[in-house]
Amino acid sequence: MEENRSFGRLREAAYQFARNRLAVVCLILLLVIVFAAVFADFVAPEGIDEQNIAQALQPPGLKHWFGTDNYGRDIFSRVIYGGRISLLVALLSTAVSTLAGVMLGAAAGYYGGLVDNVIMRIMDVFMAIPSLLMAIVLATSLGAGLRNTILAIAISSIPSFTRVVRAPVLSAKQNEYIEACRAIGARPLRLIVRHILPNVMAIIIVQSTLGVANAIISVASLSFLGLGVQPPTPEWGTMLSMGRSYITKCSWMVTYPGLAIVVSVICLNVLGDALRDVLDPRLKQ
Repeated sequence: MEENRSFGRLREAAYQFARNRLAVVCLILLLVIVFAAVFADFVAPEGIDEQNIAQALQPPGLKHWFGTDNYGRDIFSRVIYGGRISLLVALLSTAVSTLAGVMLGAAAGYYGGLVDNVIMRIMDVFMAIPSLLMAIVLATSLGAGLRNTILAIAISSIPSFTRVVRAPVLSAKQNEYIEACRAIGARPLRLIVRHILPNVMAIIIVQSTLGVANAIISVASLSFLGLGVQPPTPEWGTMLSMGRSYITKCSWMVTYPGLAIVVSVICLNVLGDALRDVLDPRLKQ
């Protein structure tokens, strides 16, 4: 019976999501971007770093859909391979920040008192600094590179997840079924994992979706400044940085990597809003 109710709720949520045509279009676009990034070895017409100086700075055409850069590399291929790096860094950093933020937010909300004060005051200190600026400081301290970029973005995003999780946990722990579980001797960890977090999972999913969008912007910003992914590895922010010297004469070098960032972020933000409308019962009429 419980399984049937769960399936019914899932089907209702899918139906409501499908009614949002803009969200469906964004989902399809995002799936295309992800598919191209995952299967870049088969989708991209040229290799990751194939140079042909004789064809340098060629405008978009039938042979090179997005044109070529100053080394004669196919920009369409590099945008596809760059999506693999950008999405990988965004997903991994968001996963780390989500896990850490959920743990800290759940602990602060459930235990309260001194634990809550210590955790949230530390988060207040972090939130006093803009997340991108914090990521820049961390990336500068840790050094450039893929792993350090993931770590810098993840740490700078933890406070937002902590605050988002803490509030519903504070509310959920006051429910009668939580009091009943506590009365029969359920341990705090079991209460949090089995009974409280499932009730705030919708909020976590929405925040994670928006977090990936913010992470894409952050990794592109760090790479643009030379603090993230380093050349010749293709990454959207790195491609923007390399193309800024040619922006007036060869605008396609920055147009298409920039469009990839814009389209990905818009799709993720629209999906986040749609998921919030579907999963948040307070918004249902």
